[in-house]
Amino acid sequence: MSEPIRREEAAQVSKKLDDCKRLISRGTVFPCLMAFREAMEKTLAIKMLPADEKKLHEKINILQKELADSSAFRKIYGPVTFRDDDLNTSLDFLKQLIRIKEEELQAEMAERQDSESERQNDETAEETSRKSEEALSLIERGEIEKAKELIAGNEDIIAFLVAHYNAAGIEHRKAGRYEEALSAFRNALLVDPGDEGLFYNIARVHIERKEWDKAREAILKALALNPDFQHGLALLKHIEQNR
Repeated sequence: MSEPIRREEAAQVSKKLDDCKRLISRGTVFPCLMAFREAMEKTLAIKMLPADEKKLHEKINILQKELADSSAFRKIYGPVTFRDDDLNTSLDFLKQLIRIKEEELQAEMAERQDSESERQNDETAEETSRKSEEALSLIERGEIEKAKELIAGNEDIIAFLVAHYNAAGIEHRKAGRYEEALSAFRNALLVDPGDEGLFYNIARVHIERKEWDKAREAILKALALNPDFQHGLALLKHIEQNR
């Protein structure tokens, strides 16, 4: 049994082609191509009266010419020639044009996402820097609990503060400012009490002051955190030999 002819389907295709014409007149190329593809696929799929088919083919040929002549279309795709009355070839070509545009849109979206990600990273880095400086100020004023609330386990802030105080402590120790060195290392421990390197540096300050018991106490804390800490084991041996 043959498929019945539904003239309303041909009318729907005709309306879709009119929509395409309006879109291209506005310079809206990609939506026009999408609608045009849908209209051509429908034209090839439905059964029509010869008169309706002829009208649709004529409208498609006219639309193809208007599309090729459109400055908005040529700006994107350059000079293009469609084949009249060869719907299958035109449809395949149209799909290629759409695929090109879709790939461009995907590339643009990926670029925007990269740009947005970079912007967010910059904002995060700026916020981290601000909080690090604020936490540093709080610690210097002795407002330790407020500093800890601000840090809230943020590894980047912790790393900044530990590096700052550790560098300051080493500089003070080398300059013979031992109390300042101990204060700096202890401030670092307030931020990261699990850093064995800080206890190691405290032990070295006590060694330079010949405070062997205090040095031993500090290095044992380091080794309690990391029993395989080779520099710590070597320093403990040095301490034991000199006590």
